[in-house]
Amino acid sequence: MAQASAKGWQSSANGKGVELFTHSLCPYAQRVEMALVEKQVPHEVVAIDLSRKPSWYRSVNPRMLVPALRWEGKVVVESLAICRFVDERFEGPSLMPDEGGVRRRADELLDACDGVVSAGLQAVMGADGRFWGIGTRFEERDTKAFETKMAPLLKQLQKHGGPYLVGQQLTLVDLAYLPFIERFAVAMNHFMGYNVRALGDGEVGHWMDACHARPALQSTRTDPVQLRKAYQKYMSLDFFDYHSLTRSDLL
Repeated sequence: MAQASAKGWQSSANGKGVELFTHSLCPYAQRVEMALVEKQVPHEVVAIDLSRKPSWYRSVNPRMLVPALRWEGKVVVESLAICRFVDERFEGPSLMPDEGGVRRRADELLDACDGVVSAGLQAVMGADGRFWGIGTRFEERDTKAFETKMAPLLKQLQKHGGPYLVGQQLTLVDLAYLPFIERFAVAMNHFMGYNVRALGDGEVGHWMDACHARPALQSTRTDPVQLRKAYQKYMSLDFFDYHSLTRSDLL
């Protein structure tokens, strides 16, 4: 991993290799990490300190957000766009279904992901927190809204029997949802006493376990115990935006 400094970094890619600008605790960046590892795409990781973003990074991504991917002079931003780019441009196992009907359903679930994320964040922030923060007064209506948004995923798991969201094949749908469901499961269980893994008679838990059993996904995962401790300390899901911490710092 290349740790970027305030002045920049020396790339070893020579303008031809894949460079991933990322933060190890960011769920959006985790999506791309998983896609690259699953596709077995060699890449250089450039770690960006989100609490002290280096000025040079604006030339890579003017919005100063992670992740960003650069390959052969082309920069791609936005996590799902990067994941699709990786799947389409590089060899390796396909991360989207080939069959037309299943692929359409996968696209529909990808389109619905932002709604699930927003509902989960709302549930965790409660009545007295900030967006991405962790509140102290939680509303039942917010957990119900989260369950409503999760319903299409549960229906899909029950329809195909898993182990993944659209059947036997791991797809971008799994990679899109997993980083956020992991975090909601930790935060909701600890602060709200709400068991995300139990949704759908345990189907969500079985799906998470199937994903975590893959070596490629294990390498990008933040330990849930350490994540819980960080949530307790900072009372936010995006604490890494404000504190100079990485995944290894939590171990």
